[in-house]
Amino acid sequence: MLNGLQTRNLTTMFRIFDASGNNVISWADYETLLHRFADRVGIEPDSADFNELRERYHRDWQELRHEADAGLDGTVGLNEWLRYHDRAISTPEGYDIAVTAVAEMMIALAD
Repeated sequence: MLNGLQTRNLTTMFRIFDASGNNVISWADYETLLHRFADRVGIEPDSADFNELRERYHRDWQELRHEADAGLDGTVGLNEWLRYHDRAISTPEGYDIAVTAVAEMMIALAD
């Protein structure tokens, strides 16, 4: 079970990922974040680097949607987000998957 600090931190993360501010995370939010990041680091939208980064974002979104979208509506709400992360950090396997996914994305962004 998530403690208070984890819940607050994950809620903050949710608000960051909810780029549209409509209280759900969708692929459109991931695309917005992708374009913001690419623009900030100077990756052109029609470049091979952008396409590779987009594929990574899309894989991350697909994994989140598959694991967290309990309502099967193509979006992840705050409660779904918190339940997903609670499960992810509650088991060694889930924790490894969550940490690996974040680490891989951070490494890709740094390259």
